Amino acid sequence: MRVPLALLPLILSAAFCVAQCIPTSSSPRVETFAAVKDVENQGKAGSRLRLEETGNQITAILRDYLGGGKVLVTKLTGTINQAEGGVCKVLLSGRNQNGLVQIEGEITNTRFQGIVKRQMGKGVFSHAISLKRQLSTDAPEMGPTVS
Repeated sequence: MRVPLALLPLILSAAFCVAQCIPTSSSPRVETFAAVKDVENQGKAGSRLRLEETGNQITAILRDYLGGGKVLVTKLTGTINQAEGGVCKVLLSGRNQNGLVQIEGEITNTRFQGIVKRQMGKGVFSHAISLKRQLSTDAPEMGPTVS
């Protein structure tokens, strides 16, 4: 089977991403994923997830943009593991003012996809998320926060 030369960089980059699921260096790797939109007359709405990975351990910050300049910030910790087939599986948990937050998902070349479970009072609510990989930036997040 012959592979067209134009596809070779894509194949090599996919192989590299699979091999680099768990950072091997002692310095942390930072990845950011987001789906945030500016809603007319409401401000930002959506979510941004920032992962700081050291080995298979993760510290993370989930920012939920609620409109009206409000941001709900949740600090999370968890693990990243390479599953069968090279899939990067992420498990995170933390707490905000509303209760427990858990995220279970996968990192692909371009996205973080998963399920967010939120405990609010006695109820547990789940929803799917699909966040697009963002360019690396260490700029601080702006806007009032709700912790």
